[in-house]
Amino acid sequence: MARWEKRKRVELQAKLRTITAEQEHWLALSAARHPMEKHNSQVRSVTAYLRPMVDLLTEDVAHSADLSATWRELERQVLDVHQVWGFFRDKWALRRLEEYSRYLVLADEFAWACYEPAQLHAVAGGTVGMEAVREPPLVYLGPVDGPMTLARGDSIATEIPPESLQSRTARALIRRLPLPVVAVPWYQLRHLPEALIIGHEVGHAVLVDFVGLDTVQQVVDRRAAELGQCMARRDAWCAWAEESFADVYGVLCGGPAYLDTLEDFLPAESPELATGDDAYPPRLLRLALAAGALEAARCEQAAEQVRASWAMDDIPVAEVDGYGIAVEMGRALVHGPYPGFGTRGDRQLRLDDVITCTAQCDTGRQPQRLLKKWKPKTKDIRTLLAVAAEAFRSDPDSFVHPVVQDNILERAALIQQPGTRYRAQVDRKGAVGADLTLVSELYQILIRDQDR
Repeated sequence: MARWEKRKRVELQAKLRTITAEQEHWLALSAARHPMEKHNSQVRSVTAYLRPMVDLLTEDVAHSADLSATWRELERQVLDVHQVWGFFRDKWALRRLEEYSRYLVLADEFAWACYEPAQLHAVAGGTVGMEAVREPPLVYLGPVDGPMTLARGDSIATEIPPESLQSRTARALIRRLPLPVVAVPWYQLRHLPEALIIGHEVGHAVLVDFVGLDTVQQVVDRRAAELGQCMARRDAWCAWAEESFADVYGVLCGGPAYLDTLEDFLPAESPELATGDDAYPPRLLRLALAAGALEAARCEQAAEQVRASWAMDDIPVAEVDGYGIAVEMGRALVHGPYPGFGTRGDRQLRLDDVITCTAQCDTGRQPQRLLKKWKPKTKDIRTLLAVAAEAFRSDPDSFVHPVVQDNILERAALIQQPGTRYRAQVDRKGAVGADLTLVSELYQILIRDQDR
């Protein structure tokens, strides 16, 4: 009979191999011409992010001089890695279930269509390398009451409470998210127009990856000063700069349909939304800002139509205190400039040079045809969602017919083209390489853990 120490060492190695076996399974499933190929760079990024921890633990299990003293701590660390890996794996696994996959295809494709233009302009402008921003945002259904973004480099401590993790190593892992993630409420599965709010959430990822909050605050503060605003109001708009930028980005992703959806998304009866808070402008100022952005993006007629719809719904946007400056802030945030996207000729790019909503401002008869159960023909996921939102606004009862919903989801699946989005750099065997800097950092944390 094998001795206890031998059995325990093999047991721990088997538990570690469970992680690597799962990772290899998802790497294969996300390879080119396989079902999850659209998530190839995400799977590779997360695998490379966690592999150093697995490698270090494998070494410790193999070479521990006194396993009777260390096995419990090693097992806890193995469990922690499983928990962090599970945060990502569970979101990909949901895409393997048909009940959820059709919506998530639509959401993924829309998030990518919103993110990719900024990514390509920043890479072409030489301000960031593709390897640093290759992974698109990962959209997932979660227990949230509204969409929420965790940007690249953010902590996921709110998703995996640190107190549930046993080791400092794992707590360090959750402080550095390797790719952006966007949570959307479960109920969006049955209300497709609200997916347009994902454009706002992608705006947060774009700000972190390519723009920088300082740049946005400078744009806001400069325009407020030009308009002769007092310091208190200038400070307020600087505090609202990130969410204001995300709203403007949402406008450029979805056009007037984003404003219509935002109007419904921000209920008037909420005192917090009516007065704003430290992060968000008040509801009516957000709508005014979005209309100003739509005008600045050369969609003046669409902006006027949106304002007419507010009048029809008795929404007093134009009467709110600060309306004029909110409109000007929307315009200013479109104009920029944004050095992170490089230059065109002798000028820095405006935000609508990076992504424009002109197609979403002119959807023609498509919303009416959609309501008559015609299959959409557009090849643009952003236009598809704009058409869906306009159709819902004009006739909600007809829009919720299952055939209309199926036609939208079916078209989204057809819009998504085959092929991986960006393939990671791999060796000749296709293996994922570990991040050597992260290996060193984690090793130092492990040493400190063992010294305690």
